[in-house]
Amino acid sequence: MAKPCFIPVFERTLAKRGDMVALTLAGVQQEKLSRGLYNSFRDRAYDAKDIVVHIYADHREVVPIYATTGTVETLKVIR
Repeated sequence: MAKPCFIPVFERTLAKRGDMVALTLAGVQQEKLSRGLYNSFRDRAYDAKDIVVHIYADHREVVPIYATTGTVETLKVIR
């Protein structure tokens, strides 16, 4: 049986790179939640580019991030 050979990251297909990143990303996201931190993402339901969703272990918060001041304000809490 042949040994699997190492393929450098940038020589892999885009799909294979995506699989590698997705596995690592899932672990990092879970680690952040277990430490009481949050994960952020943009939701297509909100047209404004400055609105993101913070996902905590027990709830989600819809927040705008003001670029000029860097402040955040909670618009909605989703349980």
